[in-house]
Amino acid sequence: MQQIGLILFLVFAWTELSASVTAKGGASQQMVNPKSTSVKAASHSNEEKKILGLLEALKTFETDFFQTTFNKDGRKIQEVKGIIKSKRPGSFYWQAYQPYPQLLVTDGKTIWQYDEDLQQVTLKDYKTQRQQANLVKIFEDPKTLLENYRLTGETHGKKNVTYHLTGIKEGLAVKTLAFSFNEKKLSSIEFIDALGQKTIMAFSKFQIKNTIADKNFRFTIPKSADVIDDRPVSIQNTR
Repeated sequence: MQQIGLILFLVFAWTELSASVTAKGGASQQMVNPKSTSVKAASHSNEEKKILGLLEALKTFETDFFQTTFNKDGRKIQEVKGIIKSKRPGSFYWQAYQPYPQLLVTDGKTIWQYDEDLQQVTLKDYKTQRQQANLVKIFEDPKTLLENYRLTGETHGKKNVTYHLTGIKEGLAVKTLAFSFNEKKLSSIEFIDALGQKTIMAFSKFQIKNTIADKNFRFTIPKSADVIDDRPVSIQNTR
């Protein structure tokens, strides 16, 4: 379905698109010159160090999410509700409850995509997907964010701050990002692509945890499900 394709794109594969993020009305915005910073961690600006510090603190977390996508004309084209769990290194869980039950989970080795309505499971190799710039890679190793993006502005509210970033490499699908934090907890992520589509993932009940059991990041394939194995042939025997 379109929904699981979109989340796989947003979470694992950012390759080719663009746009800009606008500051929220009434808030103050501090602009940063993206050319003034170096790729080397030692020369990150103070503002970049702040967002890296906030992302670094998200070692293990669980949150509900409400994802809304708009087309270039601002018309709402998709809404998705569900839950996300993340644990370093490499463990990620995304489950949608509405409008269709869908699941994407990885243990750092295999990615399972499960479409309950179609009774279909697709397997992908995590290491292959991780080579690209993507959200899971950023959660696993925040420093990789600044390998592909530069901070271009900050929007400040009473208790929240939003960091606006723009891609600096060719071929990135998601060229503009915005991470919002409320009292150091991630409250939303916004993506805008070159086609003018905007996706906002708003988080609620965000909890930073000491740990999440490994069993949450494994998936048992239902006997009735069709399996599509897109992993390299050498590892297709493992599930």
